[in-house]
Amino acid sequence: MNKFSSYKPVVILLFLASLISLACGLGGRLTNKDQTPTPSGATIATPAQTSDTPAPQAANVEPTTALPVANRLPIESVVQIWTLDENDETLWSGSGSVISPDGYILTNAHVVMSDKYFNVEDLLVSMTVKDDEPPQPTYRAETVTVDENLDLAIIRVIADVDGNPLDPKSLNLPAMPLGDSDKANLGMELRILGYPGIGGETITLTSGEVAGFTGETGVKGRAYIKTSATIAGGNSGGAGIDEYGQLIGVPTQLGNGGDAEIVDCRVLADTNQDGVVDDSDACVPTGGFINALRPINLAKPLIEQAYNTEYAIAAEPTATPERSPISLPENPGEVLFQDDFSTDHEDWGVAKGITIEGGQFNLLVDQPSNYVWSTIGPNYTDVDFQVDTEKLGGPDDNSFGQVFRFQDQQNFYTFEISSDGYYTVNKYENSVWSNLIDWTASPLINQGQAHNQVSTIIQGSYYTFLINGVQVDSISLEEGPDSGGIGLIASSYAEPNVNIGFDNVLVRTPGGAREIAPSVEKYPPAAVDIIYQDDFSSPDPGWNWDSDDSVKRNIEGGEFLMEVVDPQTDAWATHITAPADVVIEVEAHKVSGPDMNNFGMIIDKNFLFVGRSILSAVLCVKEI
Repeated sequence: MNKFSSYKPVVILLFLASLISLACGLGGRLTNKDQTPTPSGATIATPAQTSDTPAPQAANVEPTTALPVANRLPIESVVQIWTLDENDETLWSGSGSVISPDGYILTNAHVVMSDKYFNVEDLLVSMTVKDDEPPQPTYRAETVTVDENLDLAIIRVIADVDGNPLDPKSLNLPAMPLGDSDKANLGMELRILGYPGIGGETITLTSGEVAGFTGETGVKGRAYIKTSATIAGGNSGGAGIDEYGQLIGVPTQLGNGGDAEIVDCRVLADTNQDGVVDDSDACVPTGGFINALRPINLAKPLIEQAYNTEYAIAAEPTATPERSPISLPENPGEVLFQDDFSTDHEDWGVAKGITIEGGQFNLLVDQPSNYVWSTIGPNYTDVDFQVDTEKLGGPDDNSFGQVFRFQDQQNFYTFEISSDGYYTVNKYENSVWSNLIDWTASPLINQGQAHNQVSTIIQGSYYTFLINGVQVDSISLEEGPDSGGIGLIASSYAEPNVNIGFDNVLVRTPGGAREIAPSVEKYPPAAVDIIYQDDFSSPDPGWNWDSDDSVKRNIEGGEFLMEVVDPQTDAWATHITAPADVVIEVEAHKVSGPDMNNFGMIIDKNFLFVGRSILSAVLCVKEI
């Protein structure tokens, strides 16, 4: 019997007009055709230039050494980017920053890439001419390099607004200087420039401060710069600048700004059942406010890659390699609940469309535009929730995954993937759906009738999402609930009979220590001599035991504890033993502190172990 078999399950079947919603940080799809910029026949307006404009050249990826005038606003370097379909109709808009005179522009990947329902055929770049006038449609552009994991992309101008090819080296566009995001510190003034798509059609400035930094699995150092500035959707891909007008970061991460205001609304589904998706259908509200920026230093390798690409109007976009899966500890934390569905423990309950058979928990959505879910108690606070999934039948145009922070039938969140290779995160608040992470393509998803594992890790207000062991996204929900139930969900869209199987539900506390397996002798006793070993039952004077304000070293409870007090600091301990050819073994675990750390051994004449958090270790050295 499972640990929580006494909790009464909640099983709900509801009609869904449309669960799907589109991109965080993008402007809305325009339904008023009079508002749509006209790519063809538009007046070409180029930025004002003077006779002393420098010759075209690629902007240096390194930080600018000579700082420009303080409080400069490089508005002429900020552009609005419209995606166009095969009919030259606009789809959505975002912002970007010109980073070289010959037409390279830095933006977000989700601004310029096709999504689950719309295919981007072309990009229209509108230049900023004056701060009190709408941007002018001026160029066509193509995508050069993309990093979907960082949500960054480089596009370049290739033609005028009518599609006539241009020589990029003759453009002489106003490039924004690149700063050094590693030098940003708490309280530093930060200004955001972009085209939010709400509150008017002109460029918008918002100001704030650097409010902090966050990490991300697979990203070394600062993954996000948090800001107190209010950044509305549509500013995605825009410019986060310092007081000297240098580009420090790219508004990227969409979070909850602390209120329920909807900043975007998209037509995405055939809500009136007339067989087509058009302006006659109801739109799905999306949005929130961006609360973080991707540091410019993370974009510099992508920029360098773009600069090394030869000019070619018809060149295919170059994608960066997919990040490798990150192995999770075998036992990250205490198991709170698990179910392999070998038998029905009555934790979940069954109803129409919900069955337990064949060792799986099955959800069948037999009507179009429907969804089926089942939730269980209790309410969890910080939690690591994972489940195996499999499409058993029906169309690939579906979605399925996890329910989390479940409050009641009108308030919860979902993390879902689809069998055609996309994932999304949504919020259902007071019976209104809104989008937190847009439908995003991921090669990590095994498509069709294949197995996938989805995981949601909640630690305070920070939510991390993984697919098949790899982190694909994260959000911060400062105003979200601090606990809630969990569940499983499956949805259909245009076609019915979506049938999804779930297995191996595992709920744990996040961030626990890895279980250390019993020691195994790897070499025959006669083949090795033990040179040195220490179980730290007492201090060995051969180690460095010195402590100061930045690092503390001591023995406690049979362990060598090393506490790194200051941030961004390395600490180590050396031993006087200096063997030649050796096998070194050490056991280490994090006692406390953040997960963004590193610890282990360094070998250089003497052997050392080093870390960026409190660690403990038992060391055993054997000669080969």
